[in-house]
Amino acid sequence: MEIEDRKLLEEWFSEKKGRKIKIHVPKKGEKLKLLRMVMENAKNSFMDRQREKGFNLKALEEIQKRLHLKRLPGKIECFDISNISGKLAVASMVTFREGMAYKDGYRRFKIKTVDQADDYGMMYEVIKRRYSRVSENNDMPDLIMVDGGKGQLNVAVRVLKELKRDNMDAISLAKGGDREKIFIPNRRDPIILQKDSKTLLFLQQIRNEAHRFALTYHQNLRRKQNLRSILEDVPGVGLERKKALLKHFGSLKSIKNASIKDLSTVPGMNIKAAENVSEFFRGFPSDSESL
Repeated sequence: MEIEDRKLLEEWFSEKKGRKIKIHVPKKGEKLKLLRMVMENAKNSFMDRQREKGFNLKALEEIQKRLHLKRLPGKIECFDISNISGKLAVASMVTFREGMAYKDGYRRFKIKTVDQADDYGMMYEVIKRRYSRVSENNDMPDLIMVDGGKGQLNVAVRVLKELKRDNMDAISLAKGGDREKIFIPNRRDPIILQKDSKTLLFLQQIRNEAHRFALTYHQNLRRKQNLRSILEDVPGVGLERKKALLKHFGSLKSIKNASIKDLSTVPGMNIKAAENVSEFFRGFPSDSESL
């Protein structure tokens, strides 16, 4: 078993590492068996990937046909909003390329202009922020998808018209009873597909990923807020010390379990402030779940 362009590869690796690199290929024994197994696994993985791409292409073609899209949705960007009565409102955008999640294209947004429970206002802000920033030549999506019903879709369409990007396709996906409803522009009634439809299953996958990404972000912000609100009750610990403690220890449990000496070494802290923190947390139960 030989490697093509072995010397060229050795030169390239040597240049990258800054020292001489030699590539050794086993001729027999366990190492050769291991190499063959790795190559077989790589081949199977590649074939699986190709089959998945073929399946996804068929699904994309079906989506284009069933939803009357202008172009094949090779790149899809999907938006979801997460908040509790308008508090700590965030949005997510997930990207799918050729039918597969493209994590480098994921984005998270903190809602800035809406401070009450107004999903339409939040969706308007996020879509406008997203597509005001993206230039026409900067890899625009083929399809925009929003979680929600006709109202959310109308908001998306309105923003695209305002930004003169209404050549882009947009749809929304809403839960309704035991059936999902797909809304498209210029059509009053939703499209309702069979539960086992490739189109529906694929759109659900994208919507669920956007929901997961938004919810995770929202939960992280809530956790950070809860940590900060507890520390606000510690005498002698202001905003800067609070930030420094959370940055250094990462959790209330770690702060609670830290010694006075460890607390005092945090930038901005001193012995007196460290003693206040230690004394404050003595009043908490030992069960870490209470923090």
